[in-house]
Amino acid sequence: MEDSRQLRKLILEADVFSEGYRAGALARRGFGPEELAELRPGIIYVSISCFGADGPLSHRAGWEQIAQCVTGICMDYSPDRPRIMYVTACDYMTGYLGAYGALLALVRRAQEGGSYHVNVSLCQSGMFLDRQGRTDFTKSDVNITDAIAGAELDSLRIETETGYGNLRHLGPVLKMSETQPYWSRPTPLLGADRPEWTN
Repeated sequence: MEDSRQLRKLILEADVFSEGYRAGALARRGFGPEELAELRPGIIYVSISCFGADGPLSHRAGWEQIAQCVTGICMDYSPDRPRIMYVTACDYMTGYLGAYGALLALVRRAQEGGSYHVNVSLCQSGMFLDRQGRTDFTKSDVNITDAIAGAELDSLRIETETGYGNLRHLGPVLKMSETQPYWSRPTPLLGADRPEWTN
């Protein structure tokens, strides 16, 4: 009960609320998009799910590997034997699309007012990626081996010391000539931070 009160207090000062539960999960606890728009008019509510906001699978949970299997990416990527892509394409693309949707909604709110609900899903992102087509790297003169692909990915990865130990992950995607982007904090331990806005 106290956690719900604290969340409502934070929402009163928020411009964007982002959640990654299956469709309707937060609405059943009083934190759906309509409830939040009433509590905090003008809020941008971003919903991220595996299967989307409606349809026969919307009530199910899912993650990157599930989305790649359901959309057929792992078969397209490796026809002989299903295999997950080297990068978590659905996760990253869905995050980018959700952030882009929130920015568009903030612009629209500034121009027209109103509260907005942005829906993005891993499967929709996977199908969007699939519609872009494939580049054929099976030609003999390309000569891309798993070792070369692995080395190229290693150049994009960084290692961060976290409360869970060392974590190897993709580094910031932006490259700037003067100031290299970085994260000021490592991945936090679950429950380690107090639910409050920092100054």
